[in-house]
Amino acid sequence: MGRSKNKRNSKFAPQASNLETGTMKNKFAAIARSKALQRRKNTILEEYKHRNKKSYIADKRLDSAGSRYAALKAKSYKTDFNATLSNEHLTHGGRTLNEIENFEDVGSEDEEIGGLDRDFVESAHFGGGMLNKSNKRGESSYKDVIEQLIIESKRKKEEQKKTKEQTSELTKELDSKLQPLMSLFSNNYKQIQSNDIDEYDNKMKELQLDRSRPVERSIEVPVQKTVSSLPTTYSSFQNMLSESPHENLESVIKNIVATCPKDRRQIITLFVYLLQYIDSIAVTAEEKKSLSNTFTDLYKVIIDCLFELVPSVTDLHMVIEKIIVEKHNAYKENADVFPGLNILFFLKTISCLFSNSNSTIGSICVAFIDQMLTNCKTESLKNISYGLFLVSTVLQYGKSSEGYLPSAFSFLIGVLYMAIPQDKRDIIKESSSTVDLVVTENNTLSTDSFKLKIIHTTLKLLKDVIKYIEGLPSEIELLESFCKMLQLLPWETYPKETKKSCSEFVKMLEEKKGNRKLNFLVQEKKKPQALRLYEPNIQKVYEHKRTRGTSKGDSEQTVLVRKLKKERKGAVRELRRDRVFLAKVKIDEQLRSDKERYAKIKRIYSEGNVQQAELNILKKKKGKK
Repeated sequence: MGRSKNKRNSKFAPQASNLETGTMKNKFAAIARSKALQRRKNTILEEYKHRNKKSYIADKRLDSAGSRYAALKAKSYKTDFNATLSNEHLTHGGRTLNEIENFEDVGSEDEEIGGLDRDFVESAHFGGGMLNKSNKRGESSYKDVIEQLIIESKRKKEEQKKTKEQTSELTKELDSKLQPLMSLFSNNYKQIQSNDIDEYDNKMKELQLDRSRPVERSIEVPVQKTVSSLPTTYSSFQNMLSESPHENLESVIKNIVATCPKDRRQIITLFVYLLQYIDSIAVTAEEKKSLSNTFTDLYKVIIDCLFELVPSVTDLHMVIEKIIVEKHNAYKENADVFPGLNILFFLKTISCLFSNSNSTIGSICVAFIDQMLTNCKTESLKNISYGLFLVSTVLQYGKSSEGYLPSAFSFLIGVLYMAIPQDKRDIIKESSSTVDLVVTENNTLSTDSFKLKIIHTTLKLLKDVIKYIEGLPSEIELLESFCKMLQLLPWETYPKETKKSCSEFVKMLEEKKGNRKLNFLVQEKKKPQALRLYEPNIQKVYEHKRTRGTSKGDSEQTVLVRKLKKERKGAVRELRRDRVFLAKVKIDEQLRSDKERYAKIKRIYSEGNVQQAELNILKKKKGKK
């Protein structure tokens, strides 16, 4: 018996295992189906809802409307009625109570303008005999009743008008009498209140500022006229600046820049106008042969304004390049003479606005300065000062870039050479005609003081040059030429500051010579030969389906084709399911709309039947009458 029982159980065992695996498969399929449905609801259904809308607001609040409503109700229960009442605007007659000044003038609700008496209403309405033409029992006709009604309403209006005028006069009289008494009440109240104030309140009142009274007002400054639009021509722009007083010229320029419209062409024209104005004031300063403090202050203001205008226009460098070409053409007419102050200040302005490393404009200006320092002759003290100005401008260009300008070095060496006495110049070969910068012993002439300024400025520029060439391999060789010139200068005629700066320069050069380490040329080392690496152990992954009679490359291609076919089938299947999902959504919408339409039609028919029944009842009543 036991053996047969085991046999019977063994027959049903595979079926039970198949049932278990089938239920597990169905379970996983149901989970995947529900996930796919939820994913379609979140993606395709949302796109379907907003298919005909150009812009919509995505609701990123709480998920369900019920939870939003519950949160809103909880918030409303927390707030108190008195707290919400202060937020509301109380109105009367279409105006807020804050807008109404005299609350006494607001009419009360108990006033009845043009109201009818109760006796007249009872007698005239609802069969009271008003439509009777006969004058039975002393009753008046319809015409007399209407006339009496008009007279009565006019009389009441006049009485109300008189009472209103009397009350307004009385209120005004009371207000005028109460006005002087209010000051007494307010003073008494303040005295009583001042006794109860704490020390903390007193400290807070001390910290607060007093209100400004008419007596304490400061002297009013006259308001300057603002410039509404930019002039169309430079002559009108110059006339506008010349008409304004000289003291307010800086504020006028700032006002023009501030009120300039944010248009590309307007900004470019204003930029060109300001550059041209710098050119004109530089020409006038050169004619007067003096640079005043007002000129330098005005130049700083214009530089600040130009710096504000540069970032607003991207293609401003093209305009500046054209201006540089014009200036260079004017310089080429007389290339061996330094140009005027207008070109020097233009190059200085560009150095403040653009750097050598960030734009091509800086490189063009450096090349222009290089030509001037190389070709121009130093036949006067004025030319030397112009050259030193150009050297300082070149150093300003080179702050952000590595390197140096050889012409600037040679110019500084030439200035030091001109300061060497004539008997010591035989040591160094003279190249061209130069100015004598030798200072006499008495040091009283104005030219000697100017020569000392030139030498002092040259030594300052040398300090800046040392910073720029620091770290270069040829640093010491470049500085040795300066050291030779400094040793030949007549230091006995120079002041202490100049001697000190020269001695510091020589000491620094000697220290650098002692700390210098020369790196000799060395042959490049041979790189070690790379070891031979083993080939990677690539193991082939076998699939269930095998391709017979094909090579390795063909089998890989067939595998890829099979994978592509499988993915394509999956994509087509998903598209088909998406289409079925959208079809179900459309059918549900259609059924819902049909149901609503049928309900509306049914309601309209029922309401029409009710109205028809009421009309029939009214017709029957009229027929009986």
